[in-house]
Amino acid sequence: MKSLLKRFKKFIKLSPAGQWQVLRAFMVTGLISLALRLMSFQKFRNLYARVIHVEKEKEFTGDKTFRLVKSIRQVSPVFSALCLPQALTLKYFMRHDKSAELIIGVKTDGGFEAHAWVEKAGNILIGDLPEKDFKAIWKWN
Repeated sequence: MKSLLKRFKKFIKLSPAGQWQVLRAFMVTGLISLALRLMSFQKFRNLYARVIHVEKEKEFTGDKTFRLVKSIRQVSPVFSALCLPQALTLKYFMRHDKSAELIIGVKTDGGFEAHAWVEKAGNILIGDLPEKDFKAIWKWN
């Protein structure tokens, strides 16, 4: 309860634009998390591809990206959203920026592990890689 109240107080202190951004991140992260639970990954991937397909390209600035990442990280605990829903949410918001890549990787030494992150120009925007070597098996830009 204290955590929820603390988050609400932080939310109220934001500017109207900041509040709108957090609300949008909340809605998109929630929808993605729900869809991942209810649909097969193949069906989700097909639907998601249609949703993020755009003709017009537009590059995101570092400041705008930083604010988006911060908003996504703020709302993710509500949905227990780990790396994949977070990366999918950021890619959704950055769908006009074709240089942002959603990457899914695996690590097989010492057991199977998977991880998702978004990269732009070699910089990881969300889904910081742990101190492990993940091999990219799927890229989506």
